[in-house]
Amino acid sequence: ENIARHQDIRPLKIVVLNLMPDKQGTEEQLARLLGHTPLQVHLTLLRTGSYQSKHESTEHLDAFYKTWDEISDQQFDGLIVTGAPIEHLDWKDVQYWTELKHIFEWSKQNVYARLYICWGAQAALQHFFGVEKYALQEKAFGIFPHTVRDWRHPLVEGYDDEFLIPVSRHTEIRAADIERLPELQILCESKKTGIHLIQHRNQRDTFMFNHPEYTANTLN
Repeated sequence: ENIARHQDIRPLKIVVLNLMPDKQGTEEQLARLLGHTPLQVHLTLLRTGSYQSKHESTEHLDAFYKTWDEISDQQFDGLIVTGAPIEHLDWKDVQYWTELKHIFEWSKQNVYARLYICWGAQAALQHFFGVEKYALQEKAFGIFPHTVRDWRHPLVEGYDDEFLIPVSRHTEIRAADIERLPELQILCESKKTGIHLIQHRNQRDTFMFNHPEYTANTLN
């Protein structure tokens, strides 16, 4: 804290909408990665107000989380929306779907850049572009090799020719649906599990369908 006070730059303000039932595990994974930057990061943890997780203690939520109503008058440098284990549900059957759409719309004016992960990425593509998710015949689960489509893109500069990414999902977004949208660019994919990473050409919206944030034993 003493060092931070002497830096001539304000902290990055990042808000994480944590939709996972194991909130503490997800918090730790994302916070550990964000902590690699030399910049100071002020992290705000966000939960839905229209649905309260049954897997997390009320004490933890009350101590560390805010709802959108409490922060809707603020502005942030970044928003991260996690996945959620509700891929089998239709959008209209998600209890917090209306609230999530409000947060998506709010973020366009109040957040500089946004990262959507797994189901969160599918939900954002559905809301903003009408892209549908498709059920897989069997769950894509494990660690799979991926490759880059466009090496010139700054987000994937320096990636290996082939790199391994943890995958854990029951649904997918199809490349043909994305390729019809000129605003979106597929950056990484796997021959076995499909798209991993998409970015909007505004370079402010990134959609990531797999889990490089996982720790060594998460899938196990």
